[in-house]
Formats: sequence, C-alpha cells, structure tokens
Amino acid sequence: MTDARKIFAEELEKVKDREIRSLAENFLAYAPDHFIKASASSTGKYHPEDERGEGGLVLHTKRTVKVVLHLCEAFG
Repeated sequence: MTDARKIFAEELEKVKDREIRSLAENFLAYAPDHFIKASASSTGKYHPEDERGEGGLVLHTKRTVKVVLHLCEAFG
C-alpha cells in the first residue's frame, strides 16, 4: 500500500492544529491504493485533463486542499 501521508506531507505540515493534523494523517495512513491510482472523473466531463488519468484523484485532492488552506489563511 502506498503511504498517502508522504504524498500529502507538504499539506499536512501546514495544518497547525495537532488533533486535526493527526486525524488527517490517520485517514491518509489507511487510504487504499485505489485512492492513489484512481482518476478524479469517471466521465471526463468536469475535470481538467491531468486529473482524468491515473493519479488524478490525488492531484484533484491536493489542489482542493490547497484552496482550503488559502481560504483558512484568508479568513482564519
């Protein structure tokens, strides 16, 4: 099983609340290989091309987390 915590290390480092970071690390520790390999879109209609192939779901998730972190910085 691929360790998703390594893939999201940069994002996890930015989470200042230790409990939330720990919870996210635990979720990622048990992420199935499917999460790492899956496409972000089953139809290809609503995602950019680089998210439609293998690894697209991880790329999509990383981008989503980046947006959320920016929002937290702006409003937090």
